[in-house]
Amino acid sequence: MKTQKYLLVSAMPTPNGGLHLGHLAAQFLPQDIFKRYHKRKGKIVEFYGGFDVYDNAISVAARKKNVSTYEMAIHYQDIIKKELKYFNIDIDRFLNYLEPELIEKSKSLINTLNNIFSQAIVTKKISYPYSLDNIPVTGNWLFGKCKKCHSDIKGYSCDHCGISITPNDIYDFDFEKSYKSQEIIWKDKKVSFLSTPVVDLKNYISSQPISDDIKILCHKLNQRKIINYQWTAIDQWGMYINPNDKDEVFFNRNFTLIEQMIVADIFYKIHGENPFSSDSKVKTILAYGKDNVGLLLVDLPSILLGNNIFEPYKQHWVSHFYCINGKKMSTSKNFAIWLNDIIASKVSSDSTRAYICSVYSRDKDIDLDLKALLEHDRFSSDLKQGILSMNKISQKDSGENTLSHTMESIAKKIDDIFSSSDLNFKEYYDRYKEFCALIYYVNCQKSATLWVEIFDNYFSALVPNIALFAKKNVRVYAKKSK
Repeated sequence: MKTQKYLLVSAMPTPNGGLHLGHLAAQFLPQDIFKRYHKRKGKIVEFYGGFDVYDNAISVAARKKNVSTYEMAIHYQDIIKKELKYFNIDIDRFLNYLEPELIEKSKSLINTLNNIFSQAIVTKKISYPYSLDNIPVTGNWLFGKCKKCHSDIKGYSCDHCGISITPNDIYDFDFEKSYKSQEIIWKDKKVSFLSTPVVDLKNYISSQPISDDIKILCHKLNQRKIINYQWTAIDQWGMYINPNDKDEVFFNRNFTLIEQMIVADIFYKIHGENPFSSDSKVKTILAYGKDNVGLLLVDLPSILLGNNIFEPYKQHWVSHFYCINGKKMSTSKNFAIWLNDIIASKVSSDSTRAYICSVYSRDKDIDLDLKALLEHDRFSSDLKQGILSMNKISQKDSGENTLSHTMESIAKKIDDIFSSSDLNFKEYYDRYKEFCALIYYVNCQKSATLWVEIFDNYFSALVPNIALFAKKNVRVYAKKSK
């Protein structure tokens, strides 16, 4: 029987600031826990991530700091890597798409897709706003209301109805304050769109381990039957692809297609298998927030399946929003519980990981607060003291088997949780708390050894530092394992 292979990919964070707790909870920690558990079981698990380096939100942040967009992107990539390292997010490949090699690779892949789609790419004239110094004021520089749903929007998409947008899809225009006082002129520009056959994604969407409300949204988006997907855009920052127009860039929201091809190539070189081929048995999982379902779960799979390019991700882990007092956290609005602040306050990484799982919900938005996080930090400290107290036990074997059976029963429940396609991290956390409580019933060295062994095997995926602490500091276990 062949060993099961997994390819996990976290949605690309935009390096326009550090990460907040919502980023960690939505797209990094679930994948990390999944990887750690299954690798302990002998599975092959690759975990990749990259940065959304062509998002023009970086330009907005860079202008405020009076640095170049490139400098801003590189600066925050380094910060994000350090933050994720602190929280023990074990990513095998962290891809910087601004590296020269990956720039050339990306352009080559775009050219490949352009050749494949040559008969399906059409151009349209779209009016774009420009400043007097001939700079496009688009994407995150531009505010307004969506003509389709009338919600407030910013950037290249409407979060409410899940569609990609151009200035033609906006009314009640407004501009980021850097341009508010400037005169704006409008220019007609040619933008490419990809015409693709209509694909019914009903079964694909229904098979995903996501909440019913997100499925309903995706089914509604799927029924729109859009056949023209934006392929290029006009921007002051991005992957420039048209030598005849310095402002035309590859539409950044489609860059996930390029990333998918790049990670497939990396995986193939290591394991000799393309994880996105139609006959691949590799389980591919993409994790992201629900504001991206229109793109990642509807538009891009439609492009791939409609043109028989390669397979989309088999599973989508779509997180609801993480909020403060009911309001979604946001990097661009500087409204969040920042990872850097948690690190500065010296809250342990394990406490943060456990806290996130304690509030996990597949079905609704989640409020986070620092007070509850601090309570988990106190629990972690108490747990370490309980672990050390096992060194006081002198009896080798009490002959009592009930505790052993209880511990083994919890281990079996963990296996069941991780064998489910709908992995419930709150249930995993509940079993963690249940198992931790058993430490106070350990009355012999045999039980102490079993407690540490099961804790390491089943909960090091959640709290790796505490698991390592137990292995090193419970003397009877450390002596046995040498």
